[in-house]
Parts: sequence; structure tokens; C-alpha cells
Amino acid sequence: MIATIRRYLRAFVLALRFTVRGEKPPLLQVREHQPQLVAWWERSIALVEAVESHATAQGLDTTKISVHVDKRDVSMKTILATVKYHAEREYPYLIVQNDEYSPMTMQAINLNDRYLVTQLANQLKLPISTTIETLREHLGALPAENGKEV
Repeated sequence: MIATIRRYLRAFVLALRFTVRGEKPPLLQVREHQPQLVAWWERSIALVEAVESHATAQGLDTTKISVHVDKRDVSMKTILATVKYHAEREYPYLIVQNDEYSPMTMQAINLNDRYLVTQLANQLKLPISTTIETLREHLGALPAENGKEV
């Protein structure tokens, strides 16, 4: 309980510092300076959720559907969770860090996600294939960062 109080206190102090300086937290600054990337990762999350909801509507159990990728079986649920995690956590973190390796790291993560989704689309013939294909195409359209290819 004390750890929780300390965490909230640190967050409050940090928010107070930003307010006193008249600044915005780094993630809000990214939303202003990189709107294309923000829109892209938010669309990625929405498309993953659309695939999940279509699978549920079709009565498909995503934990039982798996594909063989790189000598191992990976469930559809794991692939979708991976793509969603990267869009929710990794991409925002990398953009906020804004170091010389962030764009390359984003490309590598996205390439891996695209590969997994492509394998899912190619190996499975499901009633939700068009939704998976839409996600795959979207992942192939990573926007540029500040006019530079990401």
C-alpha cells in the first residue's frame, strides 16, 4: 500500500512540475508533433480489436487457432496481443525517447508484426480473412516521421 501511495505521489509531483513550467508531458507533445504516427498506431489498435471482435462474432477461439511460424506454433491470440502491445506501449515509448535508434527500432518491431500477421493471413483460411488482410495492409503503411521514412 505504501508503494502505491509513493507511486501516486511521484506522478502528482511530476504533473505539478509540468503544470508549473507550462509544459506538456512527452506523450502529449508527441501527439502534437507526430500526428501521423499517433493516428497510425491508434488505427493499429482499432484494427486488432476489429479482428478480435470479428473472431468472437464468428465463434472462433483465437487461443486454439495457431500457425506454424519459424519452427514454432503461435496462436492467433498471441499474434494479435503482440501487435496490440507494440501499438499501445512500444511505439509511443520509442517516439518519446526520440534517440537516433528509435526509428530503426520501430521499423524492426513493425516488420516483425507484419510478418506474423502475413503468416496468419496466408496460412489460415478463415471467415475473418478480410479483416486480417486489412490489418496486414495497414501495418505495411508505417508513416514517415518528420518527413523522414520510419
